Amino acid sequence: MTQKEQKCEDTKKSLPEKDSPGKAPPALGYDTNVRVTVPNYDLFHCQTIQLAAAYAKEKRKADDNILFPARWLDTGCGTGNLILKARTIYPDCKFTLADPSVEMLQIAKQKLLPAESEPNFEMDFRFVNLKTNQLDPIRTFSGQLFDIVTAVLSHHYLSQEERIVAAENCFRLLTSGGIYITFEHTAPVTTLGKEIGQRMVANFQADSGKNEKDIENYKNRYGKEYFPITVAQHMDMLKDAGFKTVELFWYSYLEAGFYAVK
Repeated sequence: MTQKEQKCEDTKKSLPEKDSPGKAPPALGYDTNVRVTVPNYDLFHCQTIQLAAAYAKEKRKADDNILFPARWLDTGCGTGNLILKARTIYPDCKFTLADPSVEMLQIAKQKLLPAESEPNFEMDFRFVNLKTNQLDPIRTFSGQLFDIVTAVLSHHYLSQEERIVAAENCFRLLTSGGIYITFEHTAPVTTLGKEIGQRMVANFQADSGKNEKDIENYKNRYGKEYFPITVAQHMDMLKDAGFKTVELFWYSYLEAGFYAVK
């Protein structure tokens, strides 16, 4: 295990595993619920950071003095778990966290509060209350571009049209040679594949302590409240957005990780 991988694992252990019980608002209960709902949730973040580290090493082959990443956008950031890990590994990077939920952004900022005492906190962290399909390089960021854009479980609630715009925006927001890393729920290509995948997820949820009613409710949301697309559709959408390199680098249960280079 490399130093960067160990840091990712150590930060994962330090994250809060439980929120206060009771009828908490969805944002406050997110960290607990997502870990018993989505298999390998924390691994998505570690894989993202490890991929970023590998790509940064490739970039430094051409120029050992390059600062990469200098700017990182995490869109659909939720409660800030990815950037909480990434900032310990890239202390010189400036991070922007975007999310359509004000409550999620407030929790993300609270998690980063230890850094707020640092002199450059307001310069190193920016919080934007928008969906990915609403982000614009000029209107939102005054022309500022990013070396890395990440989106972990961020776009499955969007319509197909919104999802296409979101992918195009991620392309537009990157510097030349920048990398987009995303994890998403995916749709199997066959009916049997869907049934098996959903059963695997249900087994994970049951083993994690979810009750049968909540497991069934989650299953019934598929295709009604969130809208997975196939791996091939994901890759075609990224190619159509303009990315020159598009790869699947991780797949398990019904979730997949992709990266694309501008």
